[in-house]
Amino acid sequence: MMVIKPFIEPFWKDIRALLMAGKKDGVFQFDSLDVALNYVQASMSYPYHLNILETNKNTVELDSEFIDALVQLIMKGVC
Repeated sequence: MMVIKPFIEPFWKDIRALLMAGKKDGVFQFDSLDVALNYVQASMSYPYHLNILETNKNTVELDSEFIDALVQLIMKGVC
C-alpha cells in the first residue's frame, strides 16, 4: 500500500474536493462526505477487481458504454 499511496492519494484528494464543491454548489446531496467518497471509490474500482477475479489478468479494458453507465450510477448516488 505504501508503494502506491503517493500515486493514488492526490487523485482521491481531488475527488474529495470535487464532492465538497459539488455539495456546496447544490449539485450533490449527501449526508456524509466520507461515505460519498467511499461509494465513488468502490464504484470506480469494482470493474478492476471483478476483471482480476474472473480472468486472472492484471489489466482491464473498459468500453465507453460501460464507463458512461458507471459515471451515471455514481452521479445518481451522490445527487
